Amino acid sequence: MEKYTIKSIDLSEAIKIWDTSPNACIYNSPSFLNNFNNIKFVAVLKGNEIVCCWPIFSSEKKMIIPNFFYYFGPFWSKKIIEQSTHSWLSTSSNVYLKFIDFFSKNFKEVNFQLHYTLLDIRVFDWWNYESKNKKKFKIAPKYSAIISLSKKKDLKEVMSDYRYVRRYEIKNFIEMQDKLENCDQDIEKMCTLYLVNNSQKYNKNQEKSLKDDIKNICNLANKGFGKINCFKEKKTNLLVYFNVVLFDKNSVHLVLNSCENKWKKLGIMAWGTNNLLNQYVNKFDKFDFNGANSPLRGDDKHSYGALEKLYFQLKY
Repeated sequence: MEKYTIKSIDLSEAIKIWDTSPNACIYNSPSFLNNFNNIKFVAVLKGNEIVCCWPIFSSEKKMIIPNFFYYFGPFWSKKIIEQSTHSWLSTSSNVYLKFIDFFSKNFKEVNFQLHYTLLDIRVFDWWNYESKNKKKFKIAPKYSAIISLSKKKDLKEVMSDYRYVRRYEIKNFIEMQDKLENCDQDIEKMCTLYLVNNSQKYNKNQEKSLKDDIKNICNLANKGFGKINCFKEKKTNLLVYFNVVLFDKNSVHLVLNSCENKWKKLGIMAWGTNNLLNQYVNKFDKFDFNGANSPLRGDDKHSYGALEKLYFQLKY
């Protein structure tokens, strides 16, 4: 019987697995992640064959999830995912235990997420199950909100699933859109708009970290991994709304979406989201709102007819 081994792999090896993986998304894309510092790829092999790859960010012996990332964790080879179901528990347990052993030896804290196609978390729940004084994973269910664009032929069909108030907002806002125009990106102004109008408040260190991460996301969007849309008010020449989307093979991800509060009350967020759905309805299989984990945000995202999608975050 071939043994399982674990080792670091290079970028090209990781890309080869990701390209056909059913768990692939932009947030675990090796090509995307290679633009960040402190990223490495660790893989478990059966014999000489890579069966699962895990991208890792770390700082001070801690495995971390970067700001604005979702489903940041492992991706499996297509061959292994498609094997007989009677083999999955044994295979996944052997592989995940290899990773867990590696994590416990190299990091004092671990934090990651599993893609929504990976819902079998038993091996993590069972780790150190009978040992009261040893570390155990804290497992939290999380949700995103996803619209299946591949099932819709056009925007009209997408909008038929909207809550009435969203359609009403969009209809009324069309009369306001002449007061806006597209504008060039100014990432500093985008960061300020995001921080000033975000309901969550941050200290100076948190603000600096968020600004750095927003700049990184925007720079990568400009390199072809996504797209940025910015709008200013004609009268004042001020930025009042922007969104940033990222692309992978099958999905468009709404990673950043922010506006000035006065314009929010007028319905600009619904208008902007509707514009995105119109743009991508015939280009991608899914539109992922990237998280629906608070009452207000969850309600807002599902008001567009998005379905809940369960995934897990694990840490110790």
